[in-house]
Amino acid sequence: FAVLSNSFNKMSEALNNSFKMIEEYSLEIERRKNNLIKIFNSAPNGMLLITDKGKINLVNSKIEEYFGFTEEELDNQSCEIIFPPIQFPLLKDYIELGDPKILNTKSIEKIAIRKNNSMFNLSLEAVEIVNTEGTFLLLSVIDITERKNKEALIQSQMQELKKINADLEQFSYVATHDIKVPLSNIESFLSLLKMDSDIKKARSLDAIQWIDKSVIQGSRTVQDLVMVTRMRNENDIVYEKLNLREILEEVLNELHSEIINTEAEIRSELIVDHLFYNRIKAKSILLNLLSNALKYRSKTENPQIILKSKEFENFTCISVKDNGIGINLDRDHDKVFGLFKRAHRGYEGSGLGLYLTKMSLENSGGKIKVESEEGKGSTFTIYFHKK
Repeated sequence: FAVLSNSFNKMSEALNNSFKMIEEYSLEIERRKNNLIKIFNSAPNGMLLITDKGKINLVNSKIEEYFGFTEEELDNQSCEIIFPPIQFPLLKDYIELGDPKILNTKSIEKIAIRKNNSMFNLSLEAVEIVNTEGTFLLLSVIDITERKNKEALIQSQMQELKKINADLEQFSYVATHDIKVPLSNIESFLSLLKMDSDIKKARSLDAIQWIDKSVIQGSRTVQDLVMVTRMRNENDIVYEKLNLREILEEVLNELHSEIINTEAEIRSELIVDHLFYNRIKAKSILLNLLSNALKYRSKTENPQIILKSKEFENFTCISVKDNGIGINLDRDHDKVFGLFKRAHRGYEGSGLGLYLTKMSLENSGGKIKVESEEGKGSTFTIYFHKK
């Protein structure tokens, strides 16, 4: 009997320990469940748990906020109350046919309807959960109304901008045409005046010369305006792989007389000798930068110009450094790349070259930067975006 009693006590103790362990395990499960519910309810997104039959099992406060229904109003109701099948066919197919497409879709963006019939934009993602209680679909909902409104505003502004650009192109064409005609007429009359031998007074001859210069300047301005108008639409520009050394040689040949006359020394240090760009535009950009380096040279030293090339991130970079008169960037930075603006007076030119260079580069994803100090020269660096 004593042995039997001892065995019974041990069994009783073991059972008590097991019951305690089960109780502790149950409490731990309950604690974890409560923590999950807290996380579920405090999630920044709307969270919704539905059965594989489409019944709403659990919602958090964000769903109540988004749709205007209380948790009690949604409990055990068909999810069609907030997700009409006509608007959410993938959800309907999952519930009725077991079609998993909704699970493979990154997100669904739709217009949803609240309890008060007002509408809002939402983004919906779904995850399938399978456990001992069955199969469930966890839906994450985000109100994207503000984002959609901003996108619509940006789209509207882009359309307005396209219209403005089209109007500007039309205006530029009409303006340049209307200016060109009277300039041509003045030029013709001026040719007759130049041939008139009866005009001998110095003031009259000076006036004819002044008018001639004004007509030439006006014609150049019209040509520049035409160039700006063409540059605004570069959809048909052909880009190709270019040999930078060949382009540079062509540019130096065109500037040969200026280089000789100014006794300039031009040195190239090309680490990269290829770039992807439009041939005509690449040549025009280099020609503009080099001719500027020669034009705005020092009054006391011969021009010293260094060209360098390198790769930098997604760009092929070319820099042109000179020892010229430099620029006061604190005062004249906005003038450097401005339309018909120049940092230096007393030099020929329209102030259009660097503006067109900047426009051409930016239209193709590139850019141009300048470093300069008055009296110590300038360095222009052009960034050709790699295609």
